[in-house]
Amino acid sequence: MTEILAPAVFFTHGAGPLPALDEPENAPIGAFLRSFEPQFDGVKGIVIFSAHWSNEEVNISSGASPELYFDYHGFPPAAFEFRYPAPGNPSLAAEVKDLLAAAGIPSTLNSTRGWDHGVFIPLLLSRPKADIPVVQVSIKNNKVAADHIAIGAAIQSLRKKGIAIVGSGASFHNMEAAVGAMRAGKSMERSSIEFEKAVRNACCSPKVERNEKLARWDEFPDARFAYPDDGSEDHFMPLCVASGAGGERPGKVIFEGMMLGGACCSAFRF
Repeated sequence: MTEILAPAVFFTHGAGPLPALDEPENAPIGAFLRSFEPQFDGVKGIVIFSAHWSNEEVNISSGASPELYFDYHGFPPAAFEFRYPAPGNPSLAAEVKDLLAAAGIPSTLNSTRGWDHGVFIPLLLSRPKADIPVVQVSIKNNKVAADHIAIGAAIQSLRKKGIAIVGSGASFHNMEAAVGAMRAGKSMERSSIEFEKAVRNACCSPKVERNEKLARWDEFPDARFAYPDDGSEDHFMPLCVASGAGGERPGKVIFEGMMLGGACCSAFRF
């Protein structure tokens, strides 16, 4: 009998709040996230890793009712009016901490930080009912892929308890090039597709091979165009967490499209 596990997924969350504002170049991401809603049916909790929270040591949101942290600027007033009243889950946060400790990964409970847009934008689209408790977990400042794969592996057992594990980032994050292309009326599809193909190939491999490939993501074609060496690789780390939490079978591409500037992007389920 096949064991039913809660999802382990990676979402490309788009540019700031734009997917939730129906901005044309982010509309495909928004439509995908809305279509994902039924996949959360029956899930008892969501542990989500956002590219927009990083620390030297992993931090875990442990508040009972976290506020939203509007960590963007320069957008219309509607971008600051979003609400996502899902509850936190202090006991689940403590369980995440215990699982990480068992794997030798230090972490800290953080009861004060709000959920950033890497959490509330994809979730208000993919689970607008806000009826599932949420725990946000930070990535590590070191941005080492293997470390984040290990974090995902450490908490994989939560999926057996109905806890979904979500990575929220971007499979392409050269925002300077993307914005430049958008303003020039050009598409980055041709310049971003080879890296995206390599990511899809890696993610659609069986677990051991998948994680070995993702750990060497910077060897993929055009890797440093997709993620310039300026810290932008933080958006790749949530993908590594989701892969680490995934099963033995190959992952699946659940979305492939374009975002700002026509850059290729993807989402995966493991």
